[in-house]
Amino acid sequence: MMNMKSCKYNCVGIERDFECGKEVWLGSDYCVLHVDFPRNKDSIEYKELSVEKEKKLKEKAAKGDFNFEGAILEGIDFYQQPILMLNCRKAHIHGDVNFGGSVIYGEVRFSQSKICGHVNFSWTTINGDVYFNNAEIDGELNFSYSKKIKIADFGHIIVKKNVDFNHAEIGNYINFIGANIEGKFMLIDARVGGEAKFDGTKILGDAYFNRAKFNLNPDICIYNNFNRIKLFGDSYFPDIEVKVETGFVDSSFKSSGIFEGINKYGLSFEGARLKNTCFRNCDLSNVKFQNVIFENCELSTSKWENNIIPEYRAYLKARLDARTVADTYRRIRQSLQQEGAYDKAGKFYVKEMNMNKEVYREEEKWISWILYNILHYGTGYGENLGYIFFIFLVSWIIYIASVFSNPNNNLIIAVGSSLLSIFTALFVYVFARKISR
Repeated sequence: MMNMKSCKYNCVGIERDFECGKEVWLGSDYCVLHVDFPRNKDSIEYKELSVEKEKKLKEKAAKGDFNFEGAILEGIDFYQQPILMLNCRKAHIHGDVNFGGSVIYGEVRFSQSKICGHVNFSWTTINGDVYFNNAEIDGELNFSYSKKIKIADFGHIIVKKNVDFNHAEIGNYINFIGANIEGKFMLIDARVGGEAKFDGTKILGDAYFNRAKFNLNPDICIYNNFNRIKLFGDSYFPDIEVKVETGFVDSSFKSSGIFEGINKYGLSFEGARLKNTCFRNCDLSNVKFQNVIFENCELSTSKWENNIIPEYRAYLKARLDARTVADTYRRIRQSLQQEGAYDKAGKFYVKEMNMNKEVYREEEKWISWILYNILHYGTGYGENLGYIFFIFLVSWIIYIASVFSNPNNNLIIAVGSSLLSIFTALFVYVFARKISR
């Protein structure tokens, strides 16, 4: 009796090993699920194989077997199906994948799969982890209104169209590290118990994170990572909620961005390039802007507690040098000036100059340090009209008293006139500067 020829498909991977061993299809080396389609879609062989694949797909599903690892299929459609576990790792799907409205009691795996159509898991309940890492999808990826997902791992995925996670509920972390999204990315009103991981993600379309809530279970969270994210379209982060430190280090907002209602949890934009980015009604007291490039940004409607930035607090703890703090104050001040918020810019200018004074003290440049002290206590670096008005008024009183008491002393009159001219000119300059604003 002849031995049955077994399918040669096998996979040795990090996640787990797999070996098929099923009966081969018509003289090939692979079973009906793992054998590739003929190139000619109009051929009889293609149509026969397509029918057999669909038949085998339904046979396995009827037995509760949704293990399609490495399968080559035209499409998968199990709308509103109860499923114990779904495995399509390294599968090649020529059409759409639809599990919308289904209830899946275990994990979902599409790691390293290639899907030529759309992927739909909207309104799906998944009581396990979801893995699409290193997958490639030519259509849209839709997990809107999905719930009970534990881990959502989409690291290094490529999606040619839109990604939709609106109103999704994820118990642990969401991972799109190194992902390439060529359409829109939507995470509106999503709830994530763990961390957000978007390090190096590239989104070519608009990005919507409106009212997304992260770190709902802060005990499992350390850091939200948006470092090096590249946002080529308009980006929306209004009322985003985080409960641990969140990094946008070296990120790029290439079109525009909106942050609104940021809470006091620490955000870091160190080294970021922010173009047309608005921070509206935010508390920026714990937001780091070290080495940020501001291009036409809006900061004026937001606030800093006592105009103190986190870089300054780091300086007080000897974690950062004075020159870096001064440079950060300068960047914020220039952005506020460009926006026309001169009063708020003036307050940051005073902070900037005070830090420059500290630089001279640390470098023992005492002449510059003394000059900065005179400017600080005498005029508030030209920002405090009260300082210079007081000096101006006192100078006039002293001069008039001196002249009346010594009317024939030419030296007092000459020196007094010179000093008074200087203080008067300084007062007029500061006053005119304030009025012009």
